[in-house]
Amino acid sequence: MVITLEQAKAVINWDKSWEGIETMDIVDPENVLEDVLVTTFEGDCSEESKQKCLIVQIMHTFRAPLDFNMLGTNVWDVKRNAWQNYYNHIIVVGESLNPPKEYDGISKGHIYHLTETSNTTAVDEFGGTWTLQYDKWEMDYIPNKKPLDGLTMHGYTRTNSNFEMYKYAQHIIAETTLVEICPNCFDEPFDKINDVFAYEYPVSINSLDNPEIQQKMKIESQRAQKIINELLEPIKFHYTSYTQVTNEVKYN
Repeated sequence: MVITLEQAKAVINWDKSWEGIETMDIVDPENVLEDVLVTTFEGDCSEESKQKCLIVQIMHTFRAPLDFNMLGTNVWDVKRNAWQNYYNHIIVVGESLNPPKEYDGISKGHIYHLTETSNTTAVDEFGGTWTLQYDKWEMDYIPNKKPLDGLTMHGYTRTNSNFEMYKYAQHIIAETTLVEICPNCFDEPFDKINDVFAYEYPVSINSLDNPEIQQKMKIESQRAQKIINELLEPIKFHYTSYTQVTNEVKYN
């Protein structure tokens, strides 16, 4: 990448007129310069030459790191001769004295408030990280992870991030308990143990097919019918008497 003086954001302009009047103008939109001081005096142009030159000393303090770790100077003399010099690998040590810059980032239709953490990184109000790519803030990809849920009364579910660790711990506990109950159970594999047998059960058993249950159901049905008849007998007698009386009245 080639950086020119025209791309500089912070600029110190110093000029001396024919009348000897010195002026200084500072362009510092991001407030990275502090305590700027320019001093001038006449001195030898070089160690070999006794020709006199105007020596210009510029002193200042950096409030924040540089974007490109580089400084440049641009000089014109009275004959309009120009010289440009670049000083590379200038490292500003320490944290910025300025508050971090703030931006707005857009991801999936939502606007996030970003706070700069470096020249190319930022963090939003939810703790998400962003990266400056091609002059545009992009939210960093976050891989899906299983939630770190706590232990419930039923233990860990299979979707819990601690499930595998919990399963292994239960395996160790079960193995230790089995050794205490049956010290010789691990002497040989389970498929080699003698007298191994198994029971085969039908897929389902219908209790209504049991003759004993069918007999009990029949007895209970008869008993229920008898109780219903006893309860309905007074009502049946009253209805019969009422019908007879009504018919006699109509006949007369």
